[in-house]
Amino acid sequence: SQYEQLYLSRTLSALGDALQYTSKAVDAIQACCLLSIYYISNGRLLEGSHYSAAASSLAVQCRLHQIGSDSQPDVWDASFDLPPPKDNVERGERITTFWQVYNLDRCWSVMLRRPATLPDSDHPWASITTPWPQRIEDYENVGARFDKSVLA
Repeated sequence: SQYEQLYLSRTLSALGDALQYTSKAVDAIQACCLLSIYYISNGRLLEGSHYSAAASSLAVQCRLHQIGSDSQPDVWDASFDLPPPKDNVERGERITTFWQVYNLDRCWSVMLRRPATLPDSDHPWASITTPWPQRIEDYENVGARFDKSVLA
């Protein structure tokens, strides 16, 4: 606990740096989730809610809610396009990250008595098509016989 403030300030600084690069978007989303849990665990509900909403917003902007979907909206802002995953493990990390954000958003919305931030509807931009996460070993095993078609 003696280094808590040091680690927190470094995390907040690194998060600001990571948001400059699309390739670091998943790391930024994961950091927002951890910050949300940290702040809410310490009774700082407004800050915790802020980072939960930030994680949700970034996840949607990066289309983590539609991994594996064939239908991509034509008018989506391409500046948030993530580079294709390098392998199935990276794809699995994106899937797991989305469901972490989803669970965090739904739990905090109940706890904080606010509407959920992540959309989920039949609208092409809001529908969740990301598959359920698997164990990391399952992604690693598929990675050994990596096929680009599983990344679609």
